[in-house]
Amino acid sequence: MKKLKKNGWSNWKHSLREKSYEFWVTACSTGEEAYSLAMLLAEYREETGRYFRIKIFATDVDNTAIEKASNGKYPESVIADIPPKLLSKYFIRREDYFQISQKIREMVVFAQHNLIKDPPFTNIHFLSCRNVLIYLQPVMQKKILELFNFSLVKDGLLLLGTSESIGEMVEYFDTVSQRSKLFRSKGKQRSVGFVNASTNMMNYSPYPASLQRAGNAYPQDDRVLERFIKALSDEVLPFTLIVNEHMEISHIFGESKDYLTYPSGKLVRNITKLVKKDLSIPIATGIQKALKGKGEIVLSNIRLRDKDTARTFRLQFKPLPGRKSQETLVAILIREKTEPVSSIEMESQTYDLNQDAKQRILDLEQELQFTRENLQATVEELETSNEELQATNEELLASNEELQSTNEELQSVNEELYTVNAEHQGKIVELTLLNNDLDNLFNSTNIATLFLDENLDIRRFTPKLQAIFHILESDLGRPFFHLTHSIKSVEILKIVRDVNNSHTSFEQEIQLTNDYWYLMRVIPYAVSIKQKRGSHSHFYRHQPVKTRTNRNPKKRTGRNHTPC
Repeated sequence: MKKLKKNGWSNWKHSLREKSYEFWVTACSTGEEAYSLAMLLAEYREETGRYFRIKIFATDVDNTAIEKASNGKYPESVIADIPPKLLSKYFIRREDYFQISQKIREMVVFAQHNLIKDPPFTNIHFLSCRNVLIYLQPVMQKKILELFNFSLVKDGLLLLGTSESIGEMVEYFDTVSQRSKLFRSKGKQRSVGFVNASTNMMNYSPYPASLQRAGNAYPQDDRVLERFIKALSDEVLPFTLIVNEHMEISHIFGESKDYLTYPSGKLVRNITKLVKKDLSIPIATGIQKALKGKGEIVLSNIRLRDKDTARTFRLQFKPLPGRKSQETLVAILIREKTEPVSSIEMESQTYDLNQDAKQRILDLEQELQFTRENLQATVEELETSNEELQATNEELLASNEELQSTNEELQSVNEELYTVNAEHQGKIVELTLLNNDLDNLFNSTNIATLFLDENLDIRRFTPKLQAIFHILESDLGRPFFHLTHSIKSVEILKIVRDVNNSHTSFEQEIQLTNDYWYLMRVIPYAVSIKQKRGSHSHFYRHQPVKTRTNRNPKKRTGRNHTPC
């Protein structure tokens, strides 16, 4: 109903000027669409303050679905499809389901209905038939659309499914929204069922008499052709039948009691079961020949036994022209031999019942043989397909076993990963504790310490180092030679490089620009017992020996050196 509200409703609601409106929702299933339409109309009446009577007919061929729709009970999952405002307003919460309110329920009339067999409703202002026509053949689609056109009032709306269209009925509908498949009736009417072409035509129709009477109320302009045929049929046409390729009668012209019999029981339309027995085979033969593209067919000297007398007839079969999309029709003209035959009529064929019966039997035998061959080919194809399916099934079973084996392996790997992950988590905790210990140690010591890696990039330092070097936390990772310092007369970079290359410790007293003295120790950074990478420098606050006047740097050798 969102599509209707977005595309058609905004324009159509302004034309709601009458006091009563009727709606028809076909194939309503369990009633969701019908109740949605009822809520939409109820909301509109409340918003505008205008009251008009609403009657919604909701039909479906499935009686079980109709009974469920009439109860109006829906599971709790409807919460996901209905706005909270409408849910609280038009639904009543029960134990484990929601039920439609009595106000909305009274707007909808549910009934079992077959679109193909049952007569349609009339004076409908809005008709919804979504996703039904796609399951029918084109001929049946056209018949149902004709019934819909008959049901709708002028300017009434027809809503179809997204994959459906009005086909050849463009003359009777205007397009409101092609995207939403919403169409408006032009008000033009066409006959449904069997057209009464003469006053003597039999009253033969698959629809009730009430529907036929309603069909007679068509505009006069659309009945000109019918009136013309009525005026001339008795004078010009003999008794005539129009049948389709399935041998079903669609039109009858003239008095039928001398030619047709009506068996008791279910109503049938097959001409071979309705015509008198002596005419059945000739008519079936003539229709078959006419449909095979042989053009107009004439059969003569056909005898019809009627009690103690015998009558001779002449049958003429004439295919009716039409477009490819239209139904194939054949006209059958039946003349008694006493009638004068026009000189311009084509040469007729003398009908031999025995020969035509034999020919008919041969044709049926050929069709039977062709059907058998097709059936055999179909059976062989099915057997081949079955073998392929069995092979595919075996492959799937093998693949399933492989997948199960792979799944077991993955479970084993997953368990191992869980174990490794637990070990890593333990290591991370240990590293975190060690890192915290180092941070606390660095923050509490009064020794200025600097750690460099093998490329002489800054790795770590203690806060006391900032009294000697101009260094910040953001300098981590930078090269050592980027730093500036306050040490007098010492090439600190050269000393660090020598220690890094020779892996030998270095010790020297240094003086800062603020005249403070420190003892500097540069020591190689031991990765293992035999491997050194980088260095770490320590600066101790130091008071020099007063008697020492010349302090020269000295390298420790022998016991005083720490070899790498």
